[in-house]
Amino acid sequence: MIAATGGRSEAAVAVILGGVMGRRNPGPDPIGSVRRFRWWRGCAHWIVTWGRNRSIKPPYDDRIRVLVNPDAPPVGADWHDCGRRQQAAIIAERKLMTTKTPLDARGLLAKANVVGSLADGRDVLAVRIPKGTAFQTWHAFKKLYDETGLWPFLTDPERDDRRPTVWEAFEANRRIAASEPSAVTASELFERWRAEYLEEDEDDPDFDEEELAEIAAGYSCGPLDLPPVPAVGKCWAANTEEIGLCPAGPGGTDIPRLIEWGGACNYGITGAQHEAVLSYWHREHGAELLTLAFDVIELAVPDPPADPATVARVAEQQVAYCSDIVTQGVGTTTALAQEQVYGHSWFFWWD
Repeated sequence: MIAATGGRSEAAVAVILGGVMGRRNPGPDPIGSVRRFRWWRGCAHWIVTWGRNRSIKPPYDDRIRVLVNPDAPPVGADWHDCGRRQQAAIIAERKLMTTKTPLDARGLLAKANVVGSLADGRDVLAVRIPKGTAFQTWHAFKKLYDETGLWPFLTDPERDDRRPTVWEAFEANRRIAASEPSAVTASELFERWRAEYLEEDEDDPDFDEEELAEIAAGYSCGPLDLPPVPAVGKCWAANTEEIGLCPAGPGGTDIPRLIEWGGACNYGITGAQHEAVLSYWHREHGAELLTLAFDVIELAVPDPPADPATVARVAEQQVAYCSDIVTQGVGTTTALAQEQVYGHSWFFWWD
């Protein structure tokens, strides 16, 4: 009843409160009773509003939660069933997305610096942002995409003079000569990369047949026990103080090709092949480019796969695309399926 809406609920709560407190102050006083009722109705309005605002709703139209807040509970969770950290996460999320002074994306855009140019002469921009506002700023720039044609992406969160950044290609040649889109489909690439990994292991004299069988099994996903709702995930570049803006197609999946991103050069994956894979996941699951760092790609995924068979298949695709997230990360394809694929944030890193 407290969380209900409408004047009837407020009046009902006011009557209950007034009745309870009226027992402590008995006696006829018609004028005082009216005043007290109005006062109690004001209190009731606050209580009803408080209860209504505590309901948890998806904060955006694209159903992506605030990835920078790993304590946020699943959509639809009851406020009273959440722990203190989750309740604090809900309040922080609500303040972030309903602030009375929304982030001025256009103002930031006016302060952007030109990093370099694409092959067709269009500029690629970089914007400095306050620390801790990365995801909010990304979302604000994304809302302007239809107007500007610029897709936002978070850049390297930690800067070190000894470590290159995503802008390395522009430092050597300020105008990028992009390759053509890949003529090979994502499905063909997944099969090719998987076969190459297995062939490479087979040629290693240190592995016997039993070990090779275990390695091959490691590239496959086992039985899954998925939770009721996908994981919110955590944004790897949440603390970055810079956002890139690149002329690109919807979802920004062509940016690795347009800037000839070389973060996976040790594995011979070209920018065009990255585009083929990311575009495939964009069509299938709505995946969008969230982060592009020197050797990291991070995707925001509004509609991750939900049924176990599809989750398992996508996990095997991700291992083929980026084996390091398993061999130097979660350990197994099954763990990858449960911890990442069935979630709103997909992270890829190449050694």
